[in-house]
Amino acid sequence: MHRLLCASLLIATALAAEPDAARVSAAQDLLVASGAEAVHKASIIAGFEAGIGNARDSIPAHLRDAFDAGLAEVRQLLVEKVHFPSLKDDLAKIYAERFSAEDLRAMAEFYRSPVGQRLVGELPGVTVASMQLGTERTKALLPDIQRIMMQHINQAQANRSEEHTSELKS
Repeated sequence: MHRLLCASLLIATALAAEPDAARVSAAQDLLVASGAEAVHKASIIAGFEAGIGNARDSIPAHLRDAFDAGLAEVRQLLVEKVHFPSLKDDLAKIYAERFSAEDLRAMAEFYRSPVGQRLVGELPGVTVASMQLGTERTKALLPDIQRIMMQHINQAQANRSEEHTSELKS
């Protein structure tokens, strides 16, 4: 039993260990080669806009210019505060924890190839289009999502009401 506990502790310690410098360096190179900064910027803006959805349509016409100005300011805030350079080291660590230095170098080599460069050029647009598709599909499910959530809320309220009634009787 003691051996099993020691082995488990060693494995957990190894898994929690920081990735070595070679892996982190290879991961940072991968981020550069893959155009991760452009994809990140496109994703942040697309995610925000997907979250806003058709909110502009519900704004009274006389307030839409102010709404648009606010959106522009929020977009700029997102670009400035959730900017790639502030995330780069953490992102490199995420990759380094999951891939070997050899794998990371191979991925970077792919991204520097002609087809990899084509992917780098297209990936921001693909990412935005994918997010928009996901948003559209989710919007189509909103009535079902609302129905399911209301069923659960109503059931919880009914259960609570029954508990309250039985407490009063006792």
